[in-house]
Amino acid sequence: MKAGLVLTSIFVPDCLEGYRRNFTHYGHLEDVEVFMISDMKTPGKAWDLCTDLRRAGMNVHCVGLIEQEKFVQKLGLNASMFPRNTDHRRNIGYLMALTKGVDFVISIDDDNYCQDGVDYFAEHAIVHSTTYGALSVDSGWLNPCDRLETTHLVYQRGFPYFARQHEFKITQPMSSSGFAIHVNEGLWLGEPDLDALTWLVLPDKSVRHLGKSIVVAKDTWAPINSQNTALRAEAVAAYYFIPMNPPVFDRFGDIFQGYFLQVVMKHLGGHLRVGTPIVEHRRNSHSYFEDARKELPCIEMLEVLLPWLTRECKLSGSNYCDAYESLAERLHEWSDSNFYWNIADDMKQWVKACRTIGVGVGKVAA
Repeated sequence: MKAGLVLTSIFVPDCLEGYRRNFTHYGHLEDVEVFMISDMKTPGKAWDLCTDLRRAGMNVHCVGLIEQEKFVQKLGLNASMFPRNTDHRRNIGYLMALTKGVDFVISIDDDNYCQDGVDYFAEHAIVHSTTYGALSVDSGWLNPCDRLETTHLVYQRGFPYFARQHEFKITQPMSSSGFAIHVNEGLWLGEPDLDALTWLVLPDKSVRHLGKSIVVAKDTWAPINSQNTALRAEAVAAYYFIPMNPPVFDRFGDIFQGYFLQVVMKHLGGHLRVGTPIVEHRRNSHSYFEDARKELPCIEMLEVLLPWLTRECKLSGSNYCDAYESLAERLHEWSDSNFYWNIADDMKQWVKACRTIGVGVGKVAA
């Protein structure tokens, strides 16, 4: 199998050296193509690093702004869908990976550091496998941070506040036909993915992963981010990183992206796996008060969106492109907000591009 590893950075992406070593050690260096999507603040040393990595055998592209925008225009997309000076430009990397015929895409942040002792490629390649047991939470919500050893009870960024602090029971349904895995969210040592409000009042560290990875049942939901997350190539047709509205609100584009992907995936019979591979999250410097101001409107929007999305939204379509287009239509019907209307329009454009590439248009495989 072949994978596309996608990240964006306004720094020198030193993390890539660890991935190169891991892929080399486990025999996957030729199986991975890396797309480092630059932005206006990306320093020249990022290109120097990528040149050194290519000399060491890693198939890595440090993609400049002009090349990015020519690429999306060839797909019939407006460059305004991928604003400069935002992490939404990683969308371009997803599309570039798809044009290379990869079997799955891995999305990382530039502060996610690969760990020794585990085959990173193989752990994410599980998105093309099936398991026979899943985990169901009677509240309907699984907190991935529960799979980490932390000092406090903390919730992954994007976990709804209405579902917090609830007592819950867990069951493990089995299936002789199996649960097809379409998406895999790897977790993080060091600094888990928490929202800014938590970083302000209850900062924490994760020291180890607790137990085995789990597959999430159809009746249970969890936030999915873009840090150390992999998905089948066909599922990228429902994985558009949603533009926000900085400086009014920001930093939750991947959370909306993950929930939209999840409702489509569940409609098509796919499942989320949570756990390995684990990366070390060496979090870049942040102003948590500034982050909180940007995140709070997104948190409030999710409190309204998620009950509808998880309980009432019904889709049509038998493949990822058709089902994601159906979601865009449902979203437009449900909301009277220009924000959601604009998102729905961009989602439809994203589907057109995926159809042009030829991804997400066929019957979903088990």
